[in-house]
Amino acid sequence: MILLWGNFSDDFGSIFRSLEDVAQDDPLLRKDGKKGSHKDGWGFLNITDDSIEYRRFATPLTLKTSEPKVRDGLAIVHARAAAPGEGLGVLNTHPFHEQDETYDVYISHNGWFDKEGMNDILELETVKSMNDTEVFLRLVMSQKGTIETRVKNALDLSRKNGYIKGGANIYIIALRKATNETTIIFFSDVGPELDYNEFYRLYSITGVNWNGIVSSSLIISDYFPNKIEFSPIERGKIYTRKIDLSNLKQTA
Repeated sequence: MILLWGNFSDDFGSIFRSLEDVAQDDPLLRKDGKKGSHKDGWGFLNITDDSIEYRRFATPLTLKTSEPKVRDGLAIVHARAAAPGEGLGVLNTHPFHEQDETYDVYISHNGWFDKEGMNDILELETVKSMNDTEVFLRLVMSQKGTIETRVKNALDLSRKNGYIKGGANIYIIALRKATNETTIIFFSDVGPELDYNEFYRLYSITGVNWNGIVSSSLIISDYFPNKIEFSPIERGKIYTRKIDLSNLKQTA
């Protein structure tokens, strides 16, 4: 998956092509000579100072997929490999979206949460038909305070109660309704029974006047641009960025 912010549109095509490439055949997912694919749909989100474009698809992302026409600002692109027992179809593709009286929030996630466990807190009657990422977002939105506090509390609960069953690689974009303040949050970890190996790492990438976070598979794709610098983010750390979409300035 991809998260970009800033003036990235000139470089978006090559980064998107890298995602198309590994969605068809992820070298970090290959097993017994067989391809490892993220074939269970895809989606993207593009937020600018004057628009939000949000689309999800049930079809696989491949090298034949038409590139979304994104604008500078914020973008998420996600190609899905369904977690065990999770539903398929367009309603289970990422990003997911929720809102309340304070925030408009989008999430993409690679990994697997225990949605039945989280439902001990949420008590949702429809949890069996919901996606695990969708349920985690409901857990975030059920917390109080700023979006940073809500995400921290939801992750603390997930760690304490063992809700993280697979990976917990997360991108969140939150827009505060009263002020239009835009917050990016990203995080990478795995459940306690898994080895945090290269497959689970997220990488920070830097271009000219833009930044981003990508899954580890993308940087080993033949399509990934050579000019882009990258480095792994720290496991288990919640990263937060404030973005001014009117002039694309990043603050701490």
